[in-house]
Amino acid sequence: MKKLTFTIITLLALGFHGTFAQSSVAPSTVAVDIPAHAYLAISGTSSLVMPFTKPTAAGLAIVAPTANSSLWLNYSSVVSTTSSAAGRTISVKTSALIPGVDIKVAAATPVMTNGSGTGGAGSAALILTATDQGIVSGIGSCQTGTGTGSGSQLTYNVLANLATYSSLIASTPTVTVTYTMTDL
Repeated sequence: MKKLTFTIITLLALGFHGTFAQSSVAPSTVAVDIPAHAYLAISGTSSLVMPFTKPTAAGLAIVAPTANSSLWLNYSSVVSTTSSAAGRTISVKTSALIPGVDIKVAAATPVMTNGSGTGGAGSAALILTATDQGIVSGIGSCQTGTGTGSGSQLTYNVLANLATYSSLIASTPTVTVTYTMTDL
């Protein structure tokens, strides 16, 4: 009886082993949606006050304020297939010109310590006009991080334009500087 029991147990074990050795495949699909987007924001003090000062002696021009580098341009971008080759650019313009005054802004190449991707390249100082001018170019899919110390540091200079100095009038004008990210 021992031999018969052993044989039956062995046959059952081999039979179960064959059943467990079969495999089955159940496919699954995962749909991923990566939206194209372009967002930008200014970090730091949103309003700069850059006053000229009186000259110290007769015959001298008004004294320009010290350059201000307290603002940072933070941005996020995911390019679409139609724009990925050319990338994106950030342009800048002013709402109005101040007679006798030049407002200049420069954007440093992005600091990506808190970000990743293709953040592009900054530009040298531009004299702001009412027409868009490129200030950061070659932006791909990226995120610069948020806050001061991330993205492109902006440096503003306000200077008297000696060629149009006669247009200066004692006043306290305010202009709005607008940054726009677009596909190339």
